[in-house]
Amino acid sequence: MKKIIPFLLALFMLASCSGAGSNVDTPIEMPMPEIIDQLCEGVKDVPPYEATQLTEDDFTYFAGIPYADGLNGYQADALISSIPHSLVLLHSDNGDTAELAQEMLENADPIKWICVAAEVKQTAYTEHYVILVMSSKEITEGIMANFENAVNDGKATMLDEIKADTGAYENVKVGN
Repeated sequence: MKKIIPFLLALFMLASCSGAGSNVDTPIEMPMPEIIDQLCEGVKDVPPYEATQLTEDDFTYFAGIPYADGLNGYQADALISSIPHSLVLLHSDNGDTAELAQEMLENADPIKWICVAAEVKQTAYTEHYVILVMSSKEITEGIMANFENAVNDGKATMLDEIKADTGAYENVKVGN
């Protein structure tokens, strides 16, 4: 009996050290608010924001697409509403990220704020993530440069940026 206990203890230690049952190739999924923080890290002039989870009710307003099963999203708009800045990060279980990115790019409203508009909007996607950024050109480029590393989900594909059509504000007269 005295020889069995040390043998079992050694066997247990060996099994726990070998990492049996773990898959080293599977990336650890970070909470989406932390991913958003990594996306903005080192990007000059990103306005203060708070990442909040999208609900079925506000999904279309922020993402430009309706909510669907298998989608989880967070938004990080500027806390000061007079600054045109919006970042939306979606996770899709459905593998339809290319279509989602294109639809978001086409439908997101870069003039959703009162009297201000984002300079550009751009989307990108990986296997499970889609990002939409509407902001200044410099901020958008910085966030997009961080996307692939922040989500750790394979190669990112960037869709062409679209300059916002601000014509609605160019002819507005203030005062008399």
